[in-house]
Amino acid sequence: MATGADHISTLPDEILHHVLSFLPMHEVVLTALLARRWLDLWKSAPSMRVTGVKKYRNPRRFIQYVDNLLPLRHPGARLDSFNLDLDERDFSFEEFSPTYDRNVGMWFRVALLCQARALSFRTTYGIYIEDYDMPLLLPNVPIISQHLKILDLEMMTLKRSSLDFSGCPALVELKMKRVELYGNLSSPFLKHLSMKTCFFGTGSFRARIYTPCLVSLVLDDFIRRTPLLENMPLLVSAIVRVTQFCEDDCSKSSYGDCGDLTCLGCYDSCRGADDRRGESLLLKGLTEVTELELSVVSPMGFKVVPYIPQVKDFVP
Repeated sequence: MATGADHISTLPDEILHHVLSFLPMHEVVLTALLARRWLDLWKSAPSMRVTGVKKYRNPRRFIQYVDNLLPLRHPGARLDSFNLDLDERDFSFEEFSPTYDRNVGMWFRVALLCQARALSFRTTYGIYIEDYDMPLLLPNVPIISQHLKILDLEMMTLKRSSLDFSGCPALVELKMKRVELYGNLSSPFLKHLSMKTCFFGTGSFRARIYTPCLVSLVLDDFIRRTPLLENMPLLVSAIVRVTQFCEDDCSKSSYGDCGDLTCLGCYDSCRGADDRRGESLLLKGLTEVTELELSVVSPMGFKVVPYIPQVKDFVP
């Protein structure tokens, strides 16, 4: 027989926080209305998932909601994860970015100050290449955190300083999807890197990826210039797919170097940092890999990679 007793409220904070971690923050906050026991419980929740609440069709109201949400957390409360998940069904990104880039950058910094272990900032806008014109811009300053372990970014823009992760010694996993990179990516401690449909620089600039401790790599369907992979001596598995959106393609030569220094399709496409011919941009960093899936396609078909390591290079 039901007694009407509130047994849920008698559970420890750790269990209640675990239950709250499955809810978006606009629902978590409403639990404060349940009973006195729940009044401040949400303020110390170790997991925060912020979505584009449907009722906030006006981006400004949504920004004010999140701006007020973060300062209300209990000072010193542990923050295991902060997830921002927006899509164009919530509100138009033409109205959101770049107007509110500074606010999003502030949320990112506040989450780091709260010692977040995992950060996920995802926005979804469009599905075609032509739609990649308004990604959110993170502040162009180094990302520094002694606690950050996992970083997941989608539809963002990072410039030179914000691509320097040397100040994140605990960072082991970095995921990027539809991210624009204007600079060299550097992380001395990273172990797992996944980059899908990312934009690398513009014009003749070629990005370099320096991750000497990397164990697994996914470089799938990048756009514009092929990045230069520095040596990865600990690499175990790699998936690299080069599609027709890569601009390192020459109509004069199938081998990537027509000899014309003004040809952007060949510029620096088969030269290393010391201008040594015969060094591949991609395979230079893959010589120690145990498992490799490599696919290279140009608009004219399969393209010969400038340098193919000997078979012994891929034997563990």
